[in-house]
Amino acid sequence: MWSTIFTAASTVLGSRMSGGGGRGPTMTAADVKSAINFNPYKMQTKDPEPAGQVGQVGGAVQYNQLLAAWDSYLNNEYLEMSKRIIT
Repeated sequence: MWSTIFTAASTVLGSRMSGGGGRGPTMTAADVKSAINFNPYKMQTKDPEPAGQVGQVGGAVQYNQLLAAWDSYLNNEYLEMSKRIIT
């Protein structure tokens, strides 16, 4: 992809610079667009699927339940870590 773009840009710039005129090379968007075939790079899209119904969210967790789960997780991790250190 990039080689195609750079080849087209260098072709346009080369033709502009060979024309002379005292000014620097000018390249318009139309020059670039006509020099590059963008069709291979266009993304093919399809219609999105219709949205479905969303189910209800379960009940809220109490802060104490969250702390208990976290403490249980940490205890298990510390236990596993101590087993790896001892063995």
